[in-house]
Amino acid sequence: MASLAPAASSRALLPVVVAIGVLTALGAATLGAAAVTAPGSAPTVLGLGVTCWLLGARHALDADHIAAIDNTTRRLLDRSDGDSTGTADAGRPRAATTGFWFALGHSTVVFAAVVLITAGVAVLRDQLADDGSPLGRFTGVWGPLVSSAFLLLIAVLNLRMLAATRRALGTDGDRVPAPAGGPLTRLFAAPLRRIDTPRAMYPVGLLFGLGFDTATTIGLIVIAAGSAALLPAWAALALPVVFAAGMTLVDTLDAVLMERAYGWALRDRRRRLTYNTVVTGVSILAAVGVAAVTLAALGTELLGDVPVLGRLAAVDLQYAGVALVGFFAVAFAVTLLRTRTPT
Repeated sequence: MASLAPAASSRALLPVVVAIGVLTALGAATLGAAAVTAPGSAPTVLGLGVTCWLLGARHALDADHIAAIDNTTRRLLDRSDGDSTGTADAGRPRAATTGFWFALGHSTVVFAAVVLITAGVAVLRDQLADDGSPLGRFTGVWGPLVSSAFLLLIAVLNLRMLAATRRALGTDGDRVPAPAGGPLTRLFAAPLRRIDTPRAMYPVGLLFGLGFDTATTIGLIVIAAGSAALLPAWAALALPVVFAAGMTLVDTLDAVLMERAYGWALRDRRRRLTYNTVVTGVSILAAVGVAAVTLAALGTELLGDVPVLGRLAAVDLQYAGVALVGFFAVAFAVTLLRTRTPT
C-alpha cells in the first residue's frame, strides 16, 4: 500500500492547491482592477499587494505556526498508522493538508478585521492602532496563552505516543497504546482528541489569530491606504486575500514536507527507531521551547523585571521557524541520499 501514498497524497492535495490558486488569482485580479482604474497609483497598489503576500508568507514561518503544524501532522500520522489494512496510507495524505487548514483559520481573523475596518468601525480601528487599548491588552495576553497551551499539550501527546511506539518496536514489533497519564494530563488533553482530521486545525488557527498580531499589521496597511485615497473599499478587501494566499501556501508546503518525512520513516521499523525518533524529538523540543519563550515574554510583561523570565524572554524566535523547516528538509534529504530508499 505504501506505493500508493504519493498518488493518494496528490489527490488529497488537489482541492487545497486549487483553493490557494483561487485566493491568489482573486486577490491579484482585484488589485489589478484597482490599479487599472487608478493608473497614477498603480505601482503603489501593486506594491501593497506584494507586501501583503510576503507578510502572509513570512508569518507562516513563525515558530508557533511551524511547531503547531509539525506536531499536529506527526500526531495525525500516528493515529492513521494503527493497523495493517491500509488505513495508514489512507490517513497520510490528509495529514498533508494540516498547514492549509491552520493558515486558513488564522487568515479568517485577518479578513474579518479588515472587513470591519473598511466598513468604518472606528472603534476597532482605534483599538488595533493602540497597543495599550483594552483590546490590545486582552489580545496581548490571549494570543500567547492559547498558542503556548496548544504547543505544550500537543508536545506532551506526541512524546507519549513516541515513547509507546519505541517500547513496542523495541520488543515484538506490535504497537501498544500510550500510557494513560495522570488525571490532569487526561483533562487537558481531552480537547486535543477532537483534532482527528486536518480540518479540525481550522478553529485552532482561528484561536491563534485572535492574538491580532497579523490582523494589526494588515489593518494598519488598509488604514494607511484608505487615508491616502489609494484603494476603494472593494479593493482593500483584496489585501487580506493575498495575505491568506501567501500564508496558506507556505504552511501547506511545511505540512507536506513533514508528512513526507514522518510518513517515510513510519514504513520501516529501523527508520522509526532512529530517524523518526530524532525528527519527532526535535519537533517536540521546538514546541516546548517556543511555548516557554512565549510564556516568559508574557510573564515579563505582566510581572515586570523577573531575572529568570527576562533571560528566557530575550531569546529571539524571529528565525526559529525558518531554521526548523530548514533542519527538517536537510535531515530528510540527507537521510534519503544515505539510504537510497525510494519514497
